[in-house]
Amino acid sequence: MTPGCEVILERMGLDVWLRENARPYPGVWRGGSLDRFTSSHGFHVERSLLDQALVQAIASAGVKVFDNEVAKAPAGTRHGLKGVVTGSGQYEATWTIDATGRRAFLSKALKLRPQFWSEPLVAWRGEMEHQENRHDESPEFLSDEDGWWWLVPQGGNRIAWTRLSSTPCKPALPPTLAGIRELQPAKATNVRWRISRPTVGMGWILAGDAAASLDPGTGQGIYFALRGGIAAAHAVIDCVLNRAHGEASLAAYDQWQHATARNAALQLSALYRGMGLHWAARIRIP
Repeated sequence: MTPGCEVILERMGLDVWLRENARPYPGVWRGGSLDRFTSSHGFHVERSLLDQALVQAIASAGVKVFDNEVAKAPAGTRHGLKGVVTGSGQYEATWTIDATGRRAFLSKALKLRPQFWSEPLVAWRGEMEHQENRHDESPEFLSDEDGWWWLVPQGGNRIAWTRLSSTPCKPALPPTLAGIRELQPAKATNVRWRISRPTVGMGWILAGDAAASLDPGTGQGIYFALRGGIAAAHAVIDCVLNRAHGEASLAAYDQWQHATARNAALQLSALYRGMGLHWAARIRIP
């Protein structure tokens, strides 16, 4: 997690959980030197543990949680959604927030037209045994003309790696990882830059990666997810409490979602051009 996430989690009452489960790191290794954060720290967390903590937090706040349910179809249309249909039946709701990530359940089910800002990109992820001892747990960022590597210490002589490139083939490992034991088989994910248009409608809102997604190079996936969830909840509250201004609230959220994704995309595009990635010149952000 990048600096800033801890503030949101502490406001959710997860300060004790953070102290017990998050491992701080002071910056990122680039080109053999440590690029320190100007304020606070980043934090290593197990994503599954974070997911569990977030679910427990909302359950403690009075939200009814249905485990092992998968949305199969929307109950209604993009012009008037009334809930979702799962394997167990239909759940009716005045408002539905889609936070299904890159699965983008509602966007696909409602046949929304996404805007694609990049060519197809692939992120490979794996985990290796790692014997090298560093003086801190800071991740390392390596780049070449086709993409980058992100190497993250996991504790217990483990290191997780991510490789982003425009090449769909499984990558050859960099010299720092060559010859060490693989702990988990590498898996590929399509991380093409996209945003759904629109991200709102009567009875529904898209949040997080379900609304817009870039590649992991932003380094702020968890932060954007938390912010997006909060913004979506505020929009729904505005619609419920001020029905006369519901359309304005939805329009404001849609504009915020587009502007947030666009600003992040412009910054990442500039970074990639500066790194000399050969496909960066073909990124198109309207």
